Amino acid sequence: FSSPGPAQSPPWSSACDGRCKARLKDVDNLARIAHRSRMNTHPDSLKATILHIGAPKCGSTALQSAFYLNRDALKRAGVEYIGSQAHWTSAAKSIVGVPDRVSGAVPPLTEWTSLLTWTARARHEGRTALISSEWFASADAAHVERIVRDLGRDSLRDHSGPSAIPAP
Repeated sequence: FSSPGPAQSPPWSSACDGRCKARLKDVDNLARIAHRSRMNTHPDSLKATILHIGAPKCGSTALQSAFYLNRDALKRAGVEYIGSQAHWTSAAKSIVGVPDRVSGAVPPLTEWTSLLTWTARARHEGRTALISSEWFASADAAHVERIVRDLGRDSLRDHSGPSAIPAP
């Protein structure tokens, strides 16, 4: 494996301009992350979804591990990390059409529907659903629209600054 040179830099390489490293410090205080999530959610719509789309090689795995290892504390704070493991890659890969490295096959869409079911249950029970995968960064415009539609446009909360949630 060799790193791409400047002329071959992947489109996401500039995404990690130091901001992601600064955000990693927040992992030390997951209660604060959960609190900020709840504070940024309109009181009439606590059944929100946060979709973290991490740029590859920018610390997403560390965040996902921290979310998973602290899922009980997050749940007590009203945020449910969606997934039975730290890195539920097959759900994101299935919806964006990315093949698995081992089998070479795109995971079945049942992975995505399982994620949607888990998310709906968490929201129905009054918790904010937290989903994280760098594989969502591979989505083209059609896949982004489907992801937003399937998760429910009105439930998604943008914590990145100016709205990045595409309008219908």
